[in-house]
Amino acid sequence: MNESELSDAAAFRDWVRRTAARIEADVVPDDRLAEMMARILSAGSVGLSGESHAFEQALERTGTEVFVAVREWVGRMNPAAVQAKRAADLYGLYVFDGLGEQDSIQTDDGPRRHLRLLGDEQSESPQPGFRLHESRVMDLLMGEQLYGDPGLAVRELYQNALDACRYRVARYEYLSRTSEDDWRYTPEITFTHGQDEMGRTYLECADNGVGMDEQDLRELFSRAGARFVESQNYGLELATWQKCEPPVEHVPNSRFGIGVLSYFMLADRIEVTTCRMNRFGKSGPVLQLGIDGPGTYRITRVRDHGEPGTKVRLLLREPSTQDGHRGWGPSYLAGSLDRVLGVAEFPTAFHYEDSRMVWNPGELRPSQSLDRRARGVRASGWTVPCLQGRVVWCEEGGALLLDGLLVEPHSGSRILEGSSHGTLSGVVVNLPATPALDLSVDRHVVVTDVSDDVEGLLASAAAELVDRQRELVTGRWLSDLDWQCPAVARVVRSALAHATETGGDQTAPLQRKDD
Repeated sequence: MNESELSDAAAFRDWVRRTAARIEADVVPDDRLAEMMARILSAGSVGLSGESHAFEQALERTGTEVFVAVREWVGRMNPAAVQAKRAADLYGLYVFDGLGEQDSIQTDDGPRRHLRLLGDEQSESPQPGFRLHESRVMDLLMGEQLYGDPGLAVRELYQNALDACRYRVARYEYLSRTSEDDWRYTPEITFTHGQDEMGRTYLECADNGVGMDEQDLRELFSRAGARFVESQNYGLELATWQKCEPPVEHVPNSRFGIGVLSYFMLADRIEVTTCRMNRFGKSGPVLQLGIDGPGTYRITRVRDHGEPGTKVRLLLREPSTQDGHRGWGPSYLAGSLDRVLGVAEFPTAFHYEDSRMVWNPGELRPSQSLDRRARGVRASGWTVPCLQGRVVWCEEGGALLLDGLLVEPHSGSRILEGSSHGTLSGVVVNLPATPALDLSVDRHVVVTDVSDDVEGLLASAAAELVDRQRELVTGRWLSDLDWQCPAVARVVRSALAHATETGGDQTAPLQRKDD
């Protein structure tokens, strides 16, 4: 079918009928075929009106089950069809062009019917362009060269689960405000390390968040670089929430949209079981997605209805010799979360062997690692939470958290001037993630200077510390703080001076470290 034929709506409808007639009934059920062809016809009418991308975008939503079945059928005549990664590539003009015709080509095996691929013809004067080596770029995105630590995959699992739970919380808040129904929800995130029925070792992260539908799986989860916050559906829903007074707030943790690729640092295969809760609070079908590598996946429908949430299971690969002593043992994987998760927003647990780590929401949980040289959330001795837990003063240790997860301030941050350890000391500060804060790709470093934000919190928290438990602010502690993180020490000394000037306790911590 050429462009002149497509310009005629009647010819296009005839092409759709001929295409449907050539798809065997045992491959695609009649009802699904009718639905698919109706969508193709609808999309074609939009595309013929001049919207060049509307045709493909509509075809993307025709359904993965049909996509896989038709790809297999079309592939019998055109091997190139099995390489299609998107529904639009298969249903659109790219592969269906000529399906209604009786074309054939001569091959070594004799005549073969084929489908002409739109765009196969080369232009007379091809123009050079910048190109990426796809396989090598994917290897980079999936490897330690970019992320550094394979344990970062555990952090990515947590952050994706956190986003899903936050999304459902915001959606329930909106539904509660706009209806008389009782929308109650207790978010939970659970990690499990174990073996499946085939003896394969896995790490699974389960959440009871908003879940994913078929479109989410194809267009967001399985597509590197795609972020749900940039999707059209999310934008429309967010705009609706903003009309509330006050607006329904939702701050996603997602950053780069390539987190799923980091899973392949640990896994040979990814298995996802998920059920989406729509914007009206209704649950959809239970879907399963299996990914054996970039560009290779299959989605199946397990049940028509289920409970909202997602389980992401990483089937762990055997460590190579380059992985050295690390291995993917349960203690390594549990330790990867233990070191970086200081304050969980929702109830979180990690089950492995006979052990269980638990994070209570809103409470500081320092790393339990015995290796004091390793990076981790450190806070020992006495601890005093202030500002409803956003700041926790501590006798020893200190850290900067973003959404409860360990990060390092940029080395040039004012708050670190004169610091002996390269991070905060004497205090753990938990900043909320905002779009204005830039992170390194491995999420370890806050590239943006957060000194103003940290100092603002510290000023209020130091006043609360001095007012509530001034006896802990000893000269010895302050002397250590002067050496470890002078900027934090100055904030505490300022709070002490202000308390004295305003008629507070006149007893000042005069003893020195060597007293």
